[in-house]
Amino acid sequence: MHEKKKNTDQAASLRMVAGKQLLQSNGPRIVTVTSGKGGVGKSIFTVNLAMILADLNRRVLLFDADTNLANLDSLLGVSPKYRLGDVLRGEKDISEVLLNPCPHLHVLPGDSGDYYYPKYDSRVQDHIIESIVMSDNSYDLFIVDTAAGISPEVIHYSILSDETIVIANPEPTAILDAYAVIKMIWLKKKRHIFKLVINQARNASEAEDAATKLKMAAEHFLKITLQYIGHLPYDKRVKESVMRQNPVVRMFPKSGFTESLKTIARNGVIQTEQYVERRVVTV
Repeated sequence: MHEKKKNTDQAASLRMVAGKQLLQSNGPRIVTVTSGKGGVGKSIFTVNLAMILADLNRRVLLFDADTNLANLDSLLGVSPKYRLGDVLRGEKDISEVLLNPCPHLHVLPGDSGDYYYPKYDSRVQDHIIESIVMSDNSYDLFIVDTAAGISPEVIHYSILSDETIVIANPEPTAILDAYAVIKMIWLKKKRHIFKLVINQARNASEAEDAATKLKMAAEHFLKITLQYIGHLPYDKRVKESVMRQNPVVRMFPKSGFTESLKTIARNGVIQTEQYVERRVVTV
């Protein structure tokens, strides 16, 4: 019992230290990307957004936080020698695991189908975030690509972040599930920045209709303002890029998808950097 209390106190202490580090050193802005429903293009969005931000001279660390079902390395067309599991087992430091697919971008690859994957709970998540925040690397953005759904792991990463970008498509089920994940995060952290991107839209009108429904529900039932930062068009070339394991922004730099994502990066991410309120997170 005494040991359990000691571990709890230590974790709380570490969280406070990490929060102070953010305040004192203007540490990386932590952005969680999540979705209520799988198959809406969340990870594709995250990988390509990270590459665009890196192209815009932002120093980015992208973390594949889908617990033992990671796929960002596949989307990038790389085969990591070491992964997060090696770090959690104490065999490697985070710095030894990081990939560097392009200038200004590092990727912390997760595991997929590791039978001996270490036990994963909120204290492990705290440690990962703290290790990045307090590292010697000077990142501008720390982007966490979570699993889809409302598992405790997904919710906890959003609690530890400065803001959460929720990805949905125009389907009613995707909108309902996106509302569910927003609600679950809000129940744990009332003061939070929520942003919305509608993916796989046939046109701007369809995307705006879907976004309006979700924004109205969030405002009416949760009393929060959901920031709609743009949409991404349905594009067959996205699937082609996935099959070829080459990000869309590299394969098709002039595509509508890429141009729309650049707009989201500039207007929905970069222009709001100075307005992020830094504070100690206590959970």
